[in-house]
Amino acid sequence: MPVERYRIKIPIVGVLSDNQGGGELLTVPEGSVVEISKVLSDETPALTELLWDSKRVRVFTVDFRERAELVKVERK
Repeated sequence: MPVERYRIKIPIVGVLSDNQGGGELLTVPEGSVVEISKVLSDETPALTELLWDSKRVRVFTVDFRERAELVKVERK
């Protein structure tokens, strides 16, 4: 299964997923490399869950599309 990695071009504010802090706000800084954990299309279409620094962070999909760039696709 391919894994897409993205570099954050502009910092993105997100929230920790419920099982990792339940709503704590944080900022994914510029230059960070993230993976898409899942697009929450069934739950909330406007959110994307990222894997960053061993954390699952939910961000607005529109912010992610504007502030991140694809850097690598790997096969797992």
